[in-house]
Amino acid sequence: MVPTARGSGVRVIKVKVTAGELSKMSDPVSVTVKKIGMPTVTLSVNPQVIYYGEKAPLTSSAAADECAQPPAVVYTASEGAIAGMVFDSTPMQFDMANRTKVQTRVVQLTAKVTDKIGQTAVAPATITVILAPQPRRLDDLVFSKNNDRVNNCGKRLLLEELTPMLRSDPEAKVILIGHRDGDEKKAGLDEQRVLNAAAVLSAGTGICPQLDLSRILVNSVGTDQGSVVRPALCGTSTNIRERAGQGVSESDKRAPYRRVEVWIVPGGAPMPAGMTGLKAVPAGAVQAKGCPK
Repeated sequence: MVPTARGSGVRVIKVKVTAGELSKMSDPVSVTVKKIGMPTVTLSVNPQVIYYGEKAPLTSSAAADECAQPPAVVYTASEGAIAGMVFDSTPMQFDMANRTKVQTRVVQLTAKVTDKIGQTAVAPATITVILAPQPRRLDDLVFSKNNDRVNNCGKRLLLEELTPMLRSDPEAKVILIGHRDGDEKKAGLDEQRVLNAAAVLSAGTGICPQLDLSRILVNSVGTDQGSVVRPALCGTSTNIRERAGQGVSESDKRAPYRRVEVWIVPGGAPMPAGMTGLKAVPAGAVQAKGCPK
């Protein structure tokens, strides 16, 4: 006979043999039924902090009671993916339209085991995934021919678009790169355009904010037009009015080459790839300009 009582403990087993009208009961045998212990599992990940796109190996150990079969480990992640015993951050979703600040996400990892009678154990771990900021190029400041004054359209870009970004990120830097068109004969226009743009950002009087000049890097490249132009032509899309001779028409095909490139480099971000020749802004030359009118 087979005992039908469930649970752990001592069970007494007897065997009865019957032949016709005769029967015989065996002596009792005591059997100890052992309770199956809970499975166990551990989980760790190293490194615990990675950058978006990187992978990290998982380490786990699992055990089951001697009466149960060794359990298989099943891994899950709240974000990203796990292949084998490796966490992959590539499938994660970040705000790719906003790369001016560090984005951080904490991923919950689990390792789960189930033994042959359905008992489970779960081990948690976490990994932090960082999306590093990137330099961002704004539209170019565009100048009228043979002129180095930042017009009202350019000031709007510097004061209404760039300055709030700089205030929200005290570690961010600005890059200003001056250009002039090949048909402009006035010497030093590219450099003066950069200095006037820096003065708009830093003078600290009138409409000009007081950006620390140590946060501005500059370069002047003359007629070099190796970078793609991104002209900020306010045109009729806004109510900006310009002084006589300061407006730039969208029909002026040479206007995009009379420019200052404007970059913001968030704190913790690398400098734009391939950019060379950057230097500290000449403080005396900028301060002498005051707040350009």
